[in-house]
Amino acid sequence: MLVPAGSIIPLAGDYKTSHISNPKELEVQVYHGSDGTFTLVEDDCSERRSAAVQRTRFTYERTETKGAVLRMEQVGENTGLIPAERTYQITIFGISEPESIDVRGGAEAKWEYKSQEAALYIEIGGQAIRRFEVRIGLADQEVVGQDKLQQVFAILQRAQIEYELKDKIFDAVAKGRDTAGILAALVEMRVEQVLYGAITEILTMDL
Repeated sequence: MLVPAGSIIPLAGDYKTSHISNPKELEVQVYHGSDGTFTLVEDDCSERRSAAVQRTRFTYERTETKGAVLRMEQVGENTGLIPAERTYQITIFGISEPESIDVRGGAEAKWEYKSQEAALYIEIGGQAIRRFEVRIGLADQEVVGQDKLQQVFAILQRAQIEYELKDKIFDAVAKGRDTAGILAALVEMRVEQVLYGAITEILTMDL
């Protein structure tokens, strides 16, 4: 589905590991174009109603100097519920190539911009990080669009399906003569409904 600007979506990056503990790798998807906030609530992974919880607040704000700031702060004292070493895999979609990136808070960080996806990838890790701040310098705050094929490519990269099926779907979209024919091909491949719906939205957005 298409995501509104300003949305912040945390996901368990190591989703294939056991679910009896909170993830050591957290994927955070941010959609540039508006300010946003999201508070992630994690408990002790038990089924007790009175289980202790720890909150992690994410905020994304555009600055007056054409930049943007992403902040993470753990709220509360139950920090033992969070893995001592957690890696944050952050993706900011719809953003132009940064002129500068400044990571504050003692975190180790590396980043990469992929122009074909109009996306900024940032990896932040370290021991017992309770907060960090990423300041992004931009020449232009406008949302950077992607053509339809690039948008489908970006969705397939994040889809949790077999690589062979990803290749078949991308090939069908890239080589299809018309939207009806492409969608028919996806139905024949038995593409799951959520992924089919997302691709349909992209292909038909201008119709």
